Amino acid sequence: MERVKIYGIRKKYFGYSIIFGSILVLVELIFLLKYWFFGVGGHSLLFEIVHPSIAGLGLFLLAMGFVSLKNNKYFFEWDDEELAYLLPKNKIIEHIKIADIKDISIASFEITIKLANTEKKLNLANIEFAELQKIKVKLEQIKP
Repeated sequence: MERVKIYGIRKKYFGYSIIFGSILVLVELIFLLKYWFFGVGGHSLLFEIVHPSIAGLGLFLLAMGFVSLKNNKYFFEWDDEELAYLLPKNKIIEHIKIADIKDISIASFEITIKLANTEKKLNLANIEFAELQKIKVKLEQIKP
């Protein structure tokens, strides 16, 4: 089976994002604990500028890492007998047998697959251009 990821995210990048985000949040907590227990002695410019920046950046990196991790599960794959996909709006993996396909309509980012008694609409607006082209070429090949 050939598989195309919907979001072209590399695992190492969101791993780094989670690690660096965790480190920054930990550093921010150390700053905060130092301030609470020892005080800074008046207004410290370092504390007032760096503290919110570290907290914000750390939380941003953590959020981006976890969103990327969540989005890594979406795919579109095919072989000689069936198509399978998991898109962001779907809860489960959908399987379509190629023999059951009656018609395929391909628009810019929307693909409509007509089956014997149903119709499937796939919105591929978030996919990278090269990956979208692979899917379109494959669907053109199996188009009845």
